[in-house]
Amino acid sequence: MDIKPAFQEDNIAVLITSSNLYSPYVGVLVESIIENSSSQYNYDILVLETDIIEENKQAIFSLARQKSNFCIRFINISTLMDSYQFQIINVNHTKYNFYRLTALELLPDYHKVLYFDSDIVVKSDIAELYTTNIDGFYLAAAKCIRMQAHCNNPA
Repeated sequence: MDIKPAFQEDNIAVLITSSNLYSPYVGVLVESIIENSSSQYNYDILVLETDIIEENKQAIFSLARQKSNFCIRFINISTLMDSYQFQIINVNHTKYNFYRLTALELLPDYHKVLYFDSDIVVKSDIAELYTTNIDGFYLAAAKCIRMQAHCNNPA
């Protein structure tokens, strides 16, 4: 797959992974990004998926239909995922949790990408986060309080 940035300038890349089941949540996330967006930037939204039905894709596309600075793409990674063997060790983790691990392979032409879980809402322009200088760092992340609690007390 040869996935290129959607815009030549001011491209803010957003990576989301989802199943068909979670596609309505992707819609809420995308709507929150749109509601808080700036006309100064271009928003390149990539949804990695293997089973989202066309009706749900169209519902999400319709959110940005009037926005020339938004591009929403659904990337079916079934073939790529079939080439990997992941060990799922917990019922709370599914194959969809591993989709984000394909980002380096799928997006070599991107300098920086924001990754969001599909079940969140943003409350300000993600451009502020995207333009944060992380030079010298391979990754910037936020702590997951839920995971921290689980690791400290699995019961």
